Amino acid sequence: MNLLRPVLIALALLASLAGTSVAQDTDVGAIIAKFAGARTFSDTEKIVEELAATGDPSLARVLDALSDGDLQIRKSDRAVFIITGSGSTLTLLDPLTGEKAGEAGKRELDKVKVNNGLR
Repeated sequence: MNLLRPVLIALALLASLAGTSVAQDTDVGAIIAKFAGARTFSDTEKIVEELAATGDPSLARVLDALSDGDLQIRKSDRAVFIITGSGSTLTLLDPLTGEKAGEAGKRELDKVKVNNGLR
């Protein structure tokens, strides 16, 4: 099982229990959008650490999607989505709310790549 996910979730919960206001002061959507500019595994890891530091427990959905290969970037506008479904057309979900945000063909999307160490 992925070892990073439970550690990041635990860090997020500890930060929220400590009473930090980091989550309130941080634009989580802007941090998620940084995945579109990640060029290396190191870049991706830094973004994950930044998300975990917010202490926002709702980010478990984003981290799970990243680990499962379901966090993807729409090529046309570099927007980041969680994808579901199979076949040539996939459903796009807003990473913050989990609400449906449209559909896209597989060729219209790029996966946010992670290495085994990050999974």
